[in-house]
Amino acid sequence: MLPYLVLAAGALLLWRRGHVLAVVALLTGYAVPASVQEVAGHVLPEEDKRERLIPEGALEAGRWLRAHSSPDDVVATDLHCRYRWWQVCDSRHYWVSGFTERRVLVEGWAYAESTLSRARSFEGSYLAVPFADPPRLAANDAVFREPSAENVRLLAQKYGVKWLFTGINPELGKFARLRFRNATSSVYQLPEW
Repeated sequence: MLPYLVLAAGALLLWRRGHVLAVVALLTGYAVPASVQEVAGHVLPEEDKRERLIPEGALEAGRWLRAHSSPDDVVATDLHCRYRWWQVCDSRHYWVSGFTERRVLVEGWAYAESTLSRARSFEGSYLAVPFADPPRLAANDAVFREPSAENVRLLAQKYGVKWLFTGINPELGKFARLRFRNATSSVYQLPEW
């Protein structure tokens, strides 16, 4: 309440002296406390409203993969979309490449130049712009949704993928070698084709 009283007193003083632009600038300051509160609510939400975007064991799995792979290796993951707020993919996930320090076949395209340059063509937010290479996305996602020797072979031969980073997906173990698993994350190595 005190900041509002200070702003109101300042506005009255400036208004009497004929400084209309200063009053407008000062009144704009009324929005600052609300803005700060909104930002703080997203950064430091109440305990029951917190949303965990990165699984608990993801850092451990990512660091394991970094330690057991080559810097030239390519990783495929299905952890590139969030569907919480929209029915479309919110593709601001890029933590797999961050934790593993490896190239990822498909991940976090929201801020890519190919996305931003196409954003004007779509109604609404650039976050709703689909991935620029639909066949690559389809091949990537097929390995995790419908694991098969053919899908795994396609990723390995056409795209050079050597590793799969995902949640818990036991079906992948039939077509790739499980190399790491914890409570939330799994890392599979693709066979040599």
